[in-house]
Amino acid sequence: MKELFTSRWVWGILVAVLIAAGGAFFDSPASAPRAGFNLGSRDERAANTEHISDETFSGFEKDFGSYFIEQGWLESEELSRPGVFFYLKEGTELDKPTSNISVSASENRYSAEEAQLFARAIDQQLREQISSDVAEYFGGGSFTENGYPLITMTIVAADGIRTVQYYIVGDYRFVMVHLTDFNDERILDAEAAALSIVNSFVWAD
Repeated sequence: MKELFTSRWVWGILVAVLIAAGGAFFDSPASAPRAGFNLGSRDERAANTEHISDETFSGFEKDFGSYFIEQGWLESEELSRPGVFFYLKEGTELDKPTSNISVSASENRYSAEEAQLFARAIDQQLREQISSDVAEYFGGGSFTENGYPLITMTIVAADGIRTVQYYIVGDYRFVMVHLTDFNDERILDAEAAALSIVNSFVWAD
């Protein structure tokens, strides 16, 4: 997989690396990190929605699109608000803080073909916002299993708290799946749950 960019710097050492592969950023379809399962084609998922929703995944349909999340994760009515939907591991709803995933949609000025430009804009914004307690930051690009351009940004704080932002890119719009992982030993599937959303997502139109 050719990457749009990979940028990484470690505070204290102040090392910054920006790698841009020749040609297109997105090289091969369905090259996003896998969560250990294959959702299959859109038609296959549509034919098996009831089975998947009941036994393996929970399905959600929003105005902007639909997606599945692994069973054991619940949509939080307390934390969710219009346009932003939060998911918590079952049994950790009362814990503060706790690892969580949010899903939101927004518009931008980039087409799907301009995903590389969008990624660079995100990278620049994050560089300006990241504080000195960040130990590591890196990003890259690929595709979801449904063929949508995917931008992934990871921020690791000095205390080990990890934030991962997944941007699913459409024409002049995007969905962000935002994972905050507090490294709770009881929640070992936070990244897999976030990726189940990313790789199952289908735009509403």
